Amino acid sequence: MREWWPVAVVAALFVTVCLFFSSATPYRTGGAIVHGVRAVVPDIGAPDERQHANYVGRLMKGDGFPVLVAGSPDAYENYQAHQPPAYYVLAAGWCKLTGTDPTSPNGQGLRFLSTLIGVATVVGLFLGAKWAGGSNAVAWASTAAALMPMSVALHSAASNDPLLIGLCTWVLALLFKGLRDGFDTKSLVATVLLTGAALLTKTTALALLPCLLLGAVFARSHATSPLRPAAFVALLLGPVVLAAPWWWRNVGLYGDPFAMKAFNEAFLGSPQAATFIGGLGAATYWSNMVAWWTARSAIGVFGYMDIFLFENLNMDKSSSIYVALMVVAAVPVSAGLVRSFRSVRTGKGGVVVLAAVFAGLVAVLFVGFNARYFQGQARYLYPALGPAAWCTGAGLCALMRERREWAWAVGALLLLGLDLVAWSQLGPAFALRTSV
Repeated sequence: MREWWPVAVVAALFVTVCLFFSSATPYRTGGAIVHGVRAVVPDIGAPDERQHANYVGRLMKGDGFPVLVAGSPDAYENYQAHQPPAYYVLAAGWCKLTGTDPTSPNGQGLRFLSTLIGVATVVGLFLGAKWAGGSNAVAWASTAAALMPMSVALHSAASNDPLLIGLCTWVLALLFKGLRDGFDTKSLVATVLLTGAALLTKTTALALLPCLLLGAVFARSHATSPLRPAAFVALLLGPVVLAAPWWWRNVGLYGDPFAMKAFNEAFLGSPQAATFIGGLGAATYWSNMVAWWTARSAIGVFGYMDIFLFENLNMDKSSSIYVALMVVAAVPVSAGLVRSFRSVRTGKGGVVVLAAVFAGLVAVLFVGFNARYFQGQARYLYPALGPAAWCTGAGLCALMRERREWAWAVGALLLLGLDLVAWSQLGPAFALRTSV
C-alpha cells in the first residue's frame, strides 16, 4: 500500500480541483467573449461542451448516431456529429445511471464522468512510469502532471478529450509493460481493446498505430518472451478490425473513413490559417499566434480561450507570468530529456522511442490542423500527456536527487497552487461574461 498512497493523494487532489472548476464554469449558459473577436455566443462555458452533450442526449433519446451536414440549420448545435462514438455511448450510459439530462441547464453531472476518467489516467501515468523501468519516485512524480490547470479544466468538462487522453496513456503504458515483460494474453488483449477504443474516440488516436508497430517489432526480440507471429499480427490488426465498422459507415456517409471532408466543409466559417498568413506572414502566424496561444493554453487558458491566469491583471502582466511559468517548467523537462537521451545510449531506449514517436506524431497532427485552421489550443496536444508527464517526472526527480521521493509532493503542491489561482479567476471572469 505504501507504493500507492502518493497516487491516492494526487488522485484525491485532482478530483477536488476538478469539482471546483466544474462548479465555477457555467453549463449551457450564454455570454460574451471579451478578448480578441468580441461576440455574444449561446454557450460561454467549456469549449464544445454543448455540442458534446447534444450528441449524448440524442443517443439517450434513441435517435441513433448524428450525421454532420454542412450548412444545416442545426449546424451550431451538432458540429461534433462527425466524432466517433465511444465517448458518447459511455456518457449516455453514465447519464442513464445517474439520472442526468445532459441537454438541460442542470446537466453538469455529465462532467463528473470526465473526472473519473482522469483518475484512471492518473493510475496509468503511475504504472506507465513503473513499467518503463522507473523508480517509485519517478512514477509518483509523473502523476502530478494531471494537476496542470489545463488538464483540470479538460477533466471538469463534458468532452471526448479526457477519454482519448486516458486511453492513449494506458496504451503506451501497456506497450512499456510488453517491452519489459513480454506480451502475455491478458496484456495483448488489453492493448488491442484499448487502442480500438481510442480509435473509436477521436482520430488523433491514429498516432498510436505506428507505436503499436514499433512496440511489436521491439517485442519480437524480447529475451525471455518474444512476441510470436500470430500475436504480432493481432496487435497490429486487432484495433483496426474493431474500428473498421465505424470507418465503413463513414465511407458510406461522407466518402472517407474519418469524415474529414464533411468536417472541412462544416468548418469553412472557422478562422482560416491562410487568412492569417496572408495578412500577417507565415512567421508571425506560427510564432505570435499558434505557438504563443498554444504555450499559454498548455498551462491554462479557459472558456473559449478567453479567460487567462491572473485575469484581473492587464494582458502584459499576465503574459509575463505565463513566460515565467514556462521557464520554470522548462527546467525539469530539460532534465528529463537529458535523462531520456542517456537511457537511449545505454540500450534502454525502447520506451523512450515509443513515447517520443507518439508525442511527435501528435505534434505533427496538431501542426497540420493549424496549417488549415487557426486552433492554437494545447488540448489537441494533451493526448501526449503521458510522455510529457514521464519526462517531467524523471527530470524533477533528477533535480531533487536525495529527496527525490518527495518530488511528487513538490510538483503536486506547485500545480495545486496554480489550480487555486485559476479557480479564483473563473468565478468573476464568467460572471462578467454572462452578465452581458
